[in-house]
Amino acid sequence: MCGICGFGGVDEDNLLDKMIESLSSRGPDSKGKYNNKKFRIGLGHNRLGIIDLKGGNQPLFNEDRSICLVCNGIIYNFKELRDELRDKGHIFYTHTDSEVIVHLYEEKGEKCVDSFNGKFAFALWDERKKKLFIARDRLGICPLYYTVLSGCFLFASEIKAILRSSLVKREMDFLSLDAYLTFRYVPGPGTMFKGILELLPGCVLIYQNGKVKIDRYWDVGKKVNKSSIHIWEEEYYKLLVDSVRKRLLSDVPVGMYLSGGIDSTAILSLMNGFIKPVKTFSIGFESGPDELKQAREISLFYKTRHQEIIVKEKDFQLLPEIVKSLDAPLGDAILIPLYCLSKSARQSGVKVILTGDGADELLGGYIHHFVLNYLELYKKSVPDFIQINLINKVMQLIPLGVMDFFFPYPASLGQEGKRRFLSYLGGGQNRERFYFELLSLFTSEDKKKLYTKELFEEIEVSKKGLNIDFEKKFKRKKDNTFLQELIFQDLANWLPNNILFKNDRMAMANSVECRVPFLDHRLVEFSLNLRDKDRINGLVNKCFLRKAMKNYLPEKVVKRKKKPFYFPVDRYFKGKSKNYAESVLSSTMINQRGYFNYNFIENILKRRQESPLVYNKQIMALTILELWNQSFLN
Repeated sequence: MCGICGFGGVDEDNLLDKMIESLSSRGPDSKGKYNNKKFRIGLGHNRLGIIDLKGGNQPLFNEDRSICLVCNGIIYNFKELRDELRDKGHIFYTHTDSEVIVHLYEEKGEKCVDSFNGKFAFALWDERKKKLFIARDRLGICPLYYTVLSGCFLFASEIKAILRSSLVKREMDFLSLDAYLTFRYVPGPGTMFKGILELLPGCVLIYQNGKVKIDRYWDVGKKVNKSSIHIWEEEYYKLLVDSVRKRLLSDVPVGMYLSGGIDSTAILSLMNGFIKPVKTFSIGFESGPDELKQAREISLFYKTRHQEIIVKEKDFQLLPEIVKSLDAPLGDAILIPLYCLSKSARQSGVKVILTGDGADELLGGYIHHFVLNYLELYKKSVPDFIQINLINKVMQLIPLGVMDFFFPYPASLGQEGKRRFLSYLGGGQNRERFYFELLSLFTSEDKKKLYTKELFEEIEVSKKGLNIDFEKKFKRKKDNTFLQELIFQDLANWLPNNILFKNDRMAMANSVECRVPFLDHRLVEFSLNLRDKDRINGLVNKCFLRKAMKNYLPEKVVKRKKKPFYFPVDRYFKGKSKNYAESVLSSTMINQRGYFNYNFIENILKRRQESPLVYNKQIMALTILELWNQSFLN
């Protein structure tokens, strides 16, 4: 991964240098720029050298230098494309993967993106057509942001580069704030800054004649042949092997994050067929639960060079430094172990990391997939009047310990979590309402108490309703099952704006590149055609992956139940970290911001042990939000 930035129609002294400098952690190995003052076009690049270390610096050009490119990411099938382009007479000056973009654009124009297998965000200036062409990969692995101001256009891999322009004001977008306090992340295309947008995954942007046009070139839903389920499993395995092979393409050391679950073990087993020994990294906590034991067993089985990193309570003090690496607040304490993992990987000499991310989203691996799927079946089979008048009353008598068994997080649902659960059982057939009630950080009722009157009114006036908008997105196709809708939603929102966002920022903060084999677009298209029972069958999730890998992994791994990777905030908040959160969320600071009612925050700080799963998430999200305010708005 690298960092790219640039502008069109802007005339501001030293702006390009400032933008490049702000992205230095994304590419410490070299810097490059293209500044065409005649057309007021600027392109900047920070390079993290992975392929062609000596000759792959950017910007890159075609033969007559009428096309200029800066790219963040990697084109995994570049060698095949390069051979085809050479046969057509194109001349290559480097051995880097990105150069194929320039020449394939000459051949196919904007349709070049259809030919790439990779992760990328690139900007290409076509001087003949006086056009700036920008593209982002299909799943949104590489980030890209932009803003349009009176015909001027700025873009970058991270928003902090856009903020270096004197044209851009640092103003909070309150609709995005409201979204953050619902999801713990900001769903695109909005950002926390007014006027700054995210280019959505699978989209291209054209800036020409002072105007911006955006088109989608890829979407989910491509069909595959499912004639034989056994052949289907074999085909999936072959695709996964090829995906891993492609993602080992590197001139620098490659490693992986290992949990010991089926996702990361599948990746490790395939890596082990190409490179030995594999460098593996696992995270643990001072007070569990964690995955170190099972990761250690897998490491010994595959004879990896293994490293264990223990997150300690003092690592909470890394939060201000971590938050500075974020364009938007992300309310998840898992940022801390991810930051420590990438830091340890870089210190050990590894610049490229493979992860198992994407398998849960595609194959129904999350607890909410399992619970919501079966509750949906229950609600369809039990009449409303029985749900409301009988079952709901019986459920209220069930002890919390029993309910916590069905939500196997290391923290209890507590009374607040139980209340949300019961609200669905008594809520008729409204699936969207339950999705929000159970998974929201703050519910609509919470927000009425949390927001000041002024903020609440401003948000309500400026939106028709975040929940309504989300429900429209929820109803993607009439013939989709509820589980399929959950999968689509996770791919569209949770994956790019949470999982991939935090992996990118924490890795890039330490100049490490993350690669995700499960998100090869061929595997994604394949997985989206699975039946519900291929994902969840009885009490087993990710059934299809288990079947596809059963002949290639240890039996205990294939049968191992999914364990949520969850930072044990409730345990850490009993020590000094409790005082840390309270100091960040002081009444002085909260009242000075003017967004929230401190009494509501004080109440959840006092009651955190009553519902640890809910209240500690809320406290962590508010703490990160305030630290983000201090870094980006102050």
